[in-house]
Amino acid sequence: MTLAGVVSVGARTLLTHQYRVVCTQHTFRRSVSSGQFKQAFDAPHRRKRLHKGSDAQRKHTGIFQFENYRTSGDISASATVAIEESYDLVRAIHRQPDGSPRILELFDDLSNTLCRAADPANCLRQVHPDEHYYNSALGVCRTLGTFIESLNTDKHLFEKLNSVVQDKSFELLDETSQRVAQTLLLDFERSGVSFSECQSEIVALQQDICELEYQFESGQANVGAALKTRSDAGVSTVMVNPSNVYRYIRDVDDHNLRTTLYNAAHHAPEAHKEVLDQLLSQRFQLATMVGYESFGHKELSSNMLNSPSQVDHFLHALFKRMQPKLNEEIATLQSVAASLNEDVTLITMCDRHRYIYKYRQEQQQHAQHTVHDAEHRIESYLSVGNLFEGLHLICKETFGVELRLVEPNESEVWRDDVQKIEVVHETEGVFGVIYCDLFHHNNKGAGAAHYTIQTGKAQRREDGSFDHYQHPIVVLSCCFPRPSRHQPALLTFSQAETLYHEMGHALHSMFARPKYQSVAGTRCSHDFVELPSTTMEFFLRDYRVISRFAKHVDTQETLPRDLFSEVLRRDMEFMGLNMVENLIQAATDQQYHGANPLARSTTETLQYVRALFDPLHRSTATLQYRFGHLCGYAAAYYSYLWCQALSSMVWQQCFQADPLNRAAGDRYRQLVLAHGNASDPWKLMEKLFGQKPTIDAVADSIVSRWDLSSISTASSDKAVETRV
Repeated sequence: MTLAGVVSVGARTLLTHQYRVVCTQHTFRRSVSSGQFKQAFDAPHRRKRLHKGSDAQRKHTGIFQFENYRTSGDISASATVAIEESYDLVRAIHRQPDGSPRILELFDDLSNTLCRAADPANCLRQVHPDEHYYNSALGVCRTLGTFIESLNTDKHLFEKLNSVVQDKSFELLDETSQRVAQTLLLDFERSGVSFSECQSEIVALQQDICELEYQFESGQANVGAALKTRSDAGVSTVMVNPSNVYRYIRDVDDHNLRTTLYNAAHHAPEAHKEVLDQLLSQRFQLATMVGYESFGHKELSSNMLNSPSQVDHFLHALFKRMQPKLNEEIATLQSVAASLNEDVTLITMCDRHRYIYKYRQEQQQHAQHTVHDAEHRIESYLSVGNLFEGLHLICKETFGVELRLVEPNESEVWRDDVQKIEVVHETEGVFGVIYCDLFHHNNKGAGAAHYTIQTGKAQRREDGSFDHYQHPIVVLSCCFPRPSRHQPALLTFSQAETLYHEMGHALHSMFARPKYQSVAGTRCSHDFVELPSTTMEFFLRDYRVISRFAKHVDTQETLPRDLFSEVLRRDMEFMGLNMVENLIQAATDQQYHGANPLARSTTETLQYVRALFDPLHRSTATLQYRFGHLCGYAAAYYSYLWCQALSSMVWQQCFQADPLNRAAGDRYRQLVLAHGNASDPWKLMEKLFGQKPTIDAVADSIVSRWDLSSISTASSDKAVETRV
């Protein structure tokens, strides 16, 4: 996962896509040697805080070391302070002579002021355990969302910015300054600044969309149904939902009953259905109001794939290349169904879970270890501490960066088990700070996410001269099982990939250090921002890398190659069917944000897409009501597939020969990661690959991604031996 802006779609002029930071105060630091991450994450009860702080120190230290974040009341007040400071900056912009480059710097200051209030609030409303903080943070997001929309439609600000672009000296500005100015202008236009006659309606509509997104996100928890079951013990009620339904249907031999269970698990209350209809309708209304054919056209205008037709091209090209693997996987499922005397013509996406489960049971019944045993055994090598030792290894050897555990002040973090990591380059100094909130708590947002608290930015004095660089601060939030006094937190391989994926986002935030915060870190298009995170997953899938840190938590034995290979093989075995389900969601997302999105019901649209892409008998389940990426990745869910394919190309180009090669890591960091959104992603890819990749070439690489997953089994140990 990764994350959308604090203010929802359409509000990106001053608060672009994703993540942020302020100058880090150095507390008690300790350079990390092997094993300290294991102690911090695997045995936190043995680790004493080096510095809890006196009462006086605590009084002056807020969350993230922000002085204005000491209490929930401070958080509420931060919106008012940010708005007051923003008005001062707006007045400063208007005082500048037309065409002055100083206007760009002040716009960036304005963006930074608002983001440093909105971004931490967006994070805390998801992770803070105190309801008062949640309510305060949510209030800040809403207040600033409304204010930002009013700025995004301010014609006088637009004209002032446009004067910079139109000035004859514009061509003398550096590439980053030109891109920032042009990107901000485009975002102003996408927000409807040119439609002065209906600006109040545009702002009101955006506020309604933002509220509907909050409602849709929270309403997903109500998807599911209560079913009555009969047994010898009597009648009981079972609650089925998308999270638990698979463990029921895999043991049900009746197709109709499986379908009933699956459909019930995705049943949504009428109110939730109405929220989705209203959300899609109002997004379309907003897009047409500001001059676009559809919401998809509006959202894609600044992406790598910048039109619905290009996305459609990619999805169809990808589907075509998946056919051989899909045919192979479907034949396997039909064979299993036949062996169970079940109808091979009625296999749906929900049935695949039963048949995959049965296939693996049968396949492994004579093997030394069962499938479940292999998947379970690898967990003993994948403690959170081990995985962070691996991240430290990759960062140090590949990128010349050290991850240093830092003792936070007690009031700096919102939970006792939050860890603070400082990212330090061996020659370039401190890059930024990562707070790790990795373990499950009842009152915490589900899933995994990377939140920007503050992005990098060149801070300047009033005369415009450089003062210092504002370092990025981010939060990694996951819901992994918590360690106990007797057992470290052990992850499945999928969970380990999630951690590396989110760390890929975090490193992108650390490494991308342009002078403007509006293009720093992960403030780039959805179909580029997932590239660093998906590339990071490959390091975990290479035995030359994982064997360096994956040690058994009890015996310290290195992860056996055969066990690792078996888990990878199982993971990729039915990847085609899993991927086509993602493709169906991506295509449905495009339809929902196309012209006249409610010409059909959302369920009819989903069935239309399934008729195009579903290789199995079409399911009738209403999966759209639990499709959380409709908020945050609206019209851009294809980005995950696009970046999975693009990351395969990056891996082959940079790391396949030697994943811990420093020269390759420096080249990737300097040519790609260091830019954020300061350069056109297509130009970055052209520099990295030596030529601009075509959409078809990217689609081709998805096939090699399946092959690359097993490179570790064919790789020589020579690269490992030279480093040990």
